[in-house]
Amino acid sequence: MNKKIIFVLLIIVNATAYGMEKENEQTHNAPTIFFNEDLLPLITRSLCASHKFRTHYNKNKEGIRADIKTLSCTNHLLHNYYAQEKNQQSIIELCSTHNGLHYKTNADYLSLHTICKKIDRFSNIAYGQDTFTEDDKKEAWYLNMPPQYCSENNQLLFIMISRNDIAGINFIIDNVPNIHIYNSNKSSLLNAIITQRYYLYMQNKHYNTPLVQSTKLLAVAQRLLQNKTIDPDEREDEMYTTPLMISVDKKDKEFTYLLLTFNADPCKTCINIHNNTHRQNAFDHEPEAGWLQNIINEVNANKNNHNQQEKSCIKK
Repeated sequence: MNKKIIFVLLIIVNATAYGMEKENEQTHNAPTIFFNEDLLPLITRSLCASHKFRTHYNKNKEGIRADIKTLSCTNHLLHNYYAQEKNQQSIIELCSTHNGLHYKTNADYLSLHTICKKIDRFSNIAYGQDTFTEDDKKEAWYLNMPPQYCSENNQLLFIMISRNDIAGINFIIDNVPNIHIYNSNKSSLLNAIITQRYYLYMQNKHYNTPLVQSTKLLAVAQRLLQNKTIDPDEREDEMYTTPLMISVDKKDKEFTYLLLTFNADPCKTCINIHNNTHRQNAFDHEPEAGWLQNIINEVNANKNNHNQQEKSCIKK
């Protein structure tokens, strides 16, 4: 008998046994047992694990793709399950997490052509070669692919920041609940915005280019801090600089003020890359003594005035 048929039969037997162990007095028919909401993902994971999450074929043309195809041919319910894009995406995520390959590479190995085409299209949008549509609002998986699994090793949002694509940035922020805040180099979104603002400032200094986009990027950062509850001191670990350290180092007074308004801690430290025994905080990055403290005083004064105004309104 064909080994794949035996494999399928074993899965069905195990699935039935799993269903029978459930504490439920009702009698289930086979499809109901088989399609327990927790069961098929477990079966799929076991299938992928049996191939060590390698998505390409081996020399005998066996692999995850072949096994899923065989399962899909045995039952229309299985066929429908594996044909759903969200389930295909879950398989790609699972395999990429274990084999380290880009989403598109795994999608290509698994012959998931629709997903491959969509990944290409969203990449083109990030680089300004296409535009978002209303239907794209539902595509959070593509809008927020982890940077380490993107073909360009960079998330769409980071690419758009580097291009000053404010409309595109806001589109993603509006439609992605939990944004990946680091790129493949462990740099955060806030750091990317600070760096891009510095680039625009230097362009303005040398070529007298307008600073409109820089102001808009500041507004984007404020949105991220307000609506996405991003920590103003966000970083991968204490070895890296905080956004406040970078903004102070770049002499970006507006961004420094914004971060302090959202309670960034100027006393947080990082390891000095030139001397691992010495730690630095934001004050060590000041262009001149007192520069940061003056901004801290401004922020505190503004907060105190705001609190007094609120108390006055309450009394009235």
